[in-house]
Amino acid sequence: MNTEADVFVGFSANGPQPVAIENTNMQVENSAGEKINIYRNRFKANEKVVLNGRIAVLAVAPPSELEPAYDLKTVTSYKATDAKLMGQSIVRQDLMDKPRVIFKEIVGGILEWSISVGVAETYSLTIKYHNPSNQPMKAKIEFFSADGTLMRTEQAEFAPTKVGKWNYLNTSTGSMINAGSYKVRLIATDAKGLAVDALDVQ
Repeated sequence: MNTEADVFVGFSANGPQPVAIENTNMQVENSAGEKINIYRNRFKANEKVVLNGRIAVLAVAPPSELEPAYDLKTVTSYKATDAKLMGQSIVRQDLMDKPRVIFKEIVGGILEWSISVGVAETYSLTIKYHNPSNQPMKAKIEFFSADGTLMRTEQAEFAPTKVGKWNYLNTSTGSMINAGSYKVRLIATDAKGLAVDALDVQ
């Protein structure tokens, strides 16, 4: 294909079903009464498309820019304390009687989560944090594929948080990603004292 597109494929409901692409939860019926389940995958321009198995339906359409219904999808939470800490200025430390990750200097600390997603989709990324100061803090968010390819960069600002409370910073993968493993990296740029509890992926 010479342009980005969504490829829809249909498999007989009575046969094997694919596991690595998005199930649209749509089903059609042909003139013979056979029920067909519809799946979707997004391909970039000039990306090779390989079709395996007995496909009953094939359709190609321009990519849809409609935002997915995040509230209907399962939330997977990744604790900051289970993530990879890089640099001398980021530590695991108790806050509100539970272990968290805290940036101890303005710059230099990096928090990296390894995440996995099961279907091709655009995912929301929500960071649960506590900013004890009265000024916004700043950090850079980077999103990587499993092979280390940088897919998205965003400058994030973390608003001050009330004592004993948490705030939430919402972002996303930016576009549809395929099923697989990825890394989300939070890099301090002005974040001394910022505490992070978790990353929610939905």
